[in-house]
Amino acid sequence: MRALLLCFAIVVAILYWSNPHLRILVETDTESYVNVAKDLSTREAQDRPPVYPLFLRFNMLFGSSSVWPTLVGIIQMLLVGAAASCLCILFRLIQAPSWFAILGAVFCCSTPGLVSFYYLLLPEVLLAFLLTVCWTCAVLLGTPRPISIRTSVLLAAVCGIFSGLATLTKPLWLLGILPLAAAVYILRRRFAKEHLAKLLILMIALHAAIILPWQIHLIRKFNQHNLSRVGTTNFNLAAIRAGFTHDGAGTPLYNFLDRSGLLPMALALHWEDFDNFTHVKDGLPWEMRTDETFAAAVRKQDLGAYAWLQLKRVPAFFSVHTPTMDIMDFPGLPSIGRALYLRMYSAVFSVNIGAIRFPVFLLLLCVSVVWSIRVERLRPIVITGIFAGLYYMAIVVFLTYQDPLFSRMRVAVEPMLFAVILVPYIDIVSHKVTKIPSLKTS
Repeated sequence: MRALLLCFAIVVAILYWSNPHLRILVETDTESYVNVAKDLSTREAQDRPPVYPLFLRFNMLFGSSSVWPTLVGIIQMLLVGAAASCLCILFRLIQAPSWFAILGAVFCCSTPGLVSFYYLLLPEVLLAFLLTVCWTCAVLLGTPRPISIRTSVLLAAVCGIFSGLATLTKPLWLLGILPLAAAVYILRRRFAKEHLAKLLILMIALHAAIILPWQIHLIRKFNQHNLSRVGTTNFNLAAIRAGFTHDGAGTPLYNFLDRSGLLPMALALHWEDFDNFTHVKDGLPWEMRTDETFAAAVRKQDLGAYAWLQLKRVPAFFSVHTPTMDIMDFPGLPSIGRALYLRMYSAVFSVNIGAIRFPVFLLLLCVSVVWSIRVERLRPIVITGIFAGLYYMAIVVFLTYQDPLFSRMRVAVEPMLFAVILVPYIDIVSHKVTKIPSLKTS
């Protein structure tokens, strides 16, 4: 327990140090979340599921418009600390010494992405916390150790509930419970087949039960059968940029492009032509971007080609650097220290070799998986982390129309992915250190 509290305190201290005046920033999307927080029946609720707006609404109860954003920032800072404590639990699960577990968790949760996003009024930090808790429960379920069936049921329930809440934070996690359930099945059937099916059903059922009321609300209020139109919007924009506009002939979006004079430019687009794509995108009103019939036409005619094009962008998901905020102060830290901090994490993601960006993070992830899969005590963390991380990455890549967005979308799974990368190195060094009598620790 002391290790968890110390880990929590260190991460919170680092985040506070980065922005001691607790200045809070808003982004383009912030206004829509605030509007939904004030009225869950506003049309913006079609695109902004309720968990983050309700989180904002809760904070609004405790102060004016000049106070509650600061409170949001403080709570988001604490959530990052709580996520670090979850990772500390997992590192201790592989019998790492307390101080190694703390250092590893701090490193995983002090990334420029998490440090930058805790003072933004955006849902990424809340999503990171929910997914980390959900993943931690899945790892604990898949780890051979003496626990009662009651504890297993509790872990499965928490996993399902937090997975449902994560979906109502960002709907791209809609099917995320399935890879986690598959990972738990693969791991747990080796040592505890009894009640396994019931645990998995409980996870999935609670995940669905959390989501269902909001889906019913959307159907009744807007006749909308998906949790958000943002995914459709991003798919349509990516399809237009990739040159699949011709597939949507006769749809409202295609007809609007024709009427507005943008169709010839849209038909001539290819992925590298970002300037002309931006011109077309800026000419499309939101309601046109959400055209389900256009998305369905592209999927029907060119889903394979679209998927292949997006698949080639996978390395970018792992290598795009997080843009740093000027507000990131670290007062008292020499400028060279700040530069080294940013350079260290940048080098973990990728390094430029000539004109080529080498995906260091992806390589480290592959090495970690290949090594860890052979070590039984490491498998629960790696298998569950890779199943969940790959699902999340695939959805983000499939539904993103420009690479810089990856740095924002990746924040939610950075604790998980960093932990998967670190776990074999922590395990190797820990077991070497514990062989030295003077360095043994509980």
